[in-house]
Order: sequence, then C-alpha cells, then structure tokens
Amino acid sequence: HELENDFFDKLSITKKRIIGIGLSIVSGLLYGQAFTPVLYVAQKENKGSYLEYLFSFYSGIFLTGLIYFLIYCVVKKNKPTLHSNIFVPGLLSGYFI
Repeated sequence: HELENDFFDKLSITKKRIIGIGLSIVSGLLYGQAFTPVLYVAQKENKGSYLEYLFSFYSGIFLTGLIYFLIYCVVKKNKPTLHSNIFVPGLLSGYFI
C-alpha cells in the first residue's frame, strides 16, 4: 500500500530534481571507484591486465545481490513488493549497461 505522508510527495519538483541529481552524482562517483581494488591487485601482481580478476569481482556482486534478495524475501514472508512501472525499465537498464 502507498504511504500517505511520503517524504518525497511533500517536496517541490525543484527539490526532487536537486535530490535526484545529487544522488546520481554520488552513485556515479561510487560506481567509478568500483574497479579500484581490482586494478590495485592487478598492479601489485604486475600482471598488467585485470581481466582475470573480473570473474571473481562480478561473481561477488551477483552473490551479494542474491543474498540481499533472499533476506528481503524472508523478511517480506515471500511477498516481495514489485512496482510494475519500474520493473521492466530496471531490467532493461541492467541489460544495456
């Protein structure tokens, strides 16, 4: 069910845009730093290429996301909330990255 007094519903469109842009900048900075540990290890090992480290990197991301989703399903008693208006765009954005 929808929250009647949602924090974001009370904000003006300008404030919503400022918050959205600010969060996207923070997200971009964090995403840009995601490969720093992989590059650091590759440089320390003098391999020159970091491609062999990517499998473990992405496997860790996948397993962590899977564990978080399973915990979420347990907490929600196997009734996860899916917002239909963002489900397909979210899947497509992950496909095209």
